[in-house]
Amino acid sequence: MTKIEQFARNIARKGLSRLPPQLCKRLLANSLLLHEFDGFIEAPKFKDIMGTWDFSINLIGEDAPIIFIEFGVFNGRSIRYFSERFKNTESLLLGLDTFEGLPEAWDTQGNTLPKGTFSTDGKLPDIKDKRVCFFKGLFQETVSQWMNILLDHNDKVLIAHFDADLYSSTLFGLTKIAATGKQFYCIFDEFYGDECRAFSDFKSAYHYNSQLLASGARGYSNGEVSQRNALFLVSPKVA
Repeated sequence: MTKIEQFARNIARKGLSRLPPQLCKRLLANSLLLHEFDGFIEAPKFKDIMGTWDFSINLIGEDAPIIFIEFGVFNGRSIRYFSERFKNTESLLLGLDTFEGLPEAWDTQGNTLPKGTFSTDGKLPDIKDKRVCFFKGLFQETVSQWMNILLDHNDKVLIAHFDADLYSSTLFGLTKIAATGKQFYCIFDEFYGDECRAFSDFKSAYHYNSQLLASGARGYSNGEVSQRNALFLVSPKVA
């Protein structure tokens, strides 16, 4: 390395060190989208998030026996949608949430939502389907309950829906699913940002491959799509 190259690197390092951590995280997520998840160019794209939901349901089959686990339920819109579409009576749908809102402030690619956002004041969604079961509390607090169910139903098609927003919550859920040792479908509600970083770190640490199957527009800025949900098929790497 020449002295000029070394000087330029030192200047760049000092400049980057002065950037706010959240900005660096956003820059990293954008870089990952470009270099690691470039499948967004070719995979089917839908005009809204339900396009991705419908694509996943049609791909798996409405009558398939599934176990659906949702990290972040809020008012139950998505888990209700999947419970209405998947018909097999042996299927199970698990919803995980504190129902007290975000446990910490969340930087949403430029805006910050305060702790407690998305609270339902502790109220669970009113869903009559007996196949739907909710686990109230932090994911870490209820993990023994829902993990036992996942492991006891290892024969069913596993679908994980991530709407936990936070990097830490998303990464925790992914690492626990890895304990099943099986292939699974994974839907990220807002992939541009924390979910992207968490998924990348998960795949590196647990040696999983992924295939992007579809995405749907989640938000717009100046006429351009600024946020997408994403459907992946995630599989353990074969040694």
